[in-house]
Amino acid sequence: MSISKDEKERQYYNKKLIKAGFQDEIKKPHKIDWADFVTTFLGIFIGLSINRLTGIETRISNGVLCFLSEILIMAGCLFAVKLAANALRLCFGGKT
Repeated sequence: MSISKDEKERQYYNKKLIKAGFQDEIKKPHKIDWADFVTTFLGIFIGLSINRLTGIETRISNGVLCFLSEILIMAGCLFAVKLAANALRLCFGGKT
């Protein structure tokens, strides 16, 4: 099964476009939102602390349910910290 010349040319230019797109994205400066980074870190830290303090793995014997409950606790803490950070930003006139 041979590929036609047009198909080979199309594949070549598609690969070239994809490579150029990735190189453009790598060259762009990426600005870090430190407030978002800190709130995410804080939410995950609080979630992990609550998971460790509650000892949920000793109370639930099913591994899947234990994993899901830990994920829900972490997501809840992350959501609560982000919500509190946005409320503080709004309260003190910052942008959201």
